[in-house]
Amino acid sequence: LNETSGLRVQTTSPSLGGANVRIQGLRGRYTQLLSDGLPLYGGQSGALSILQIPPMDLAQVEVIKGVASALYGATAQGGVVNLISRRPAAGEENEHRSHEQEVR
Repeated sequence: LNETSGLRVQTTSPSLGGANVRIQGLRGRYTQLLSDGLPLYGGQSGALSILQIPPMDLAQVEVIKGVASALYGATAQGGVVNLISRRPAAGEENEHRSHEQEVR
């Protein structure tokens, strides 16, 4: 993300994996983070950070800057970062067992 013009990921707490996404130089609280179009991070201390999401789980990242971000509300004054999840490939299946119970 740091290679995108006008966007900077600023580490706030290296030991806890905390970071802010700054768009156009505005503070991180003015950037709305979404995961598949749903709000991910509300700016509260201790909330999920963008650094805690494994990059291999993402198909793409959409960045919306400028006036179009107004469609996403007051928390998106700087812009919007939408993290699009990777979808499992056809036939890809995981099986987990715990205490004789099976989940597919």
